[in-house]
Amino acid sequence: NQSIIRAAARALKLPLWVDQDTIASPATTALCPPPPITVEAIRSELRAQFNITVAGGQGELNGKIFRIGHLGAVFPRDMLTVTSALECVLACLNHSQALLGVGTQAAQKQWLSQ
Repeated sequence: NQSIIRAAARALKLPLWVDQDTIASPATTALCPPPPITVEAIRSELRAQFNITVAGGQGELNGKIFRIGHLGAVFPRDMLTVTSALECVLACLNHSQALLGVGTQAAQKQWLSQ
């Protein structure tokens, strides 16, 4: 699940807080929002439009990152759903790199290669 989200993030040109896959958390993927879009705008739209909750940053990372969880009872279909919803939200928020389907396609290819 971690690799699915990370592939989608890279395709969407969303900076990963930890870029190296070998040291990234197996529990969550932390992403930076593309300027000028805020973390709260992404989190709020995911919740309002798709009933998807993603975590924000804590402490000094509050407002700087959002986190997508992928540990426990989370399946590849969940990662594909989050990816597709995130693409829609980024497009609605006018992210210039939000080409619909790009992140989802990268996520699907990653899932198929596992």
